[in-house]
Amino acid sequence: MDQIIRQKVEELDGSRNPGAKSRAAVRRADLAGLLAMPVATAVAASGAITDAQFNALLADVKAIRQALDQIAGKVKP
Repeated sequence: MDQIIRQKVEELDGSRNPGAKSRAAVRRADLAGLLAMPVATAVAASGAITDAQFNALLADVKAIRQALDQIAGKVKP
């Protein structure tokens, strides 16, 4: 039983196979940036967009980028 548990832990942390580090498990806490994202503020536009619509879209994209950067920083080997 101990060997099976050891194998499972090594597979989860990526240490069982040196080439498998990129397949290691991720904790839910590492993905917290996605859960903390604010609600999107951009709305569908028809025709030319206004400065306010563009700025809302830009703010949404920046929030997504920040969340992805936060996750990437935690899961990089």
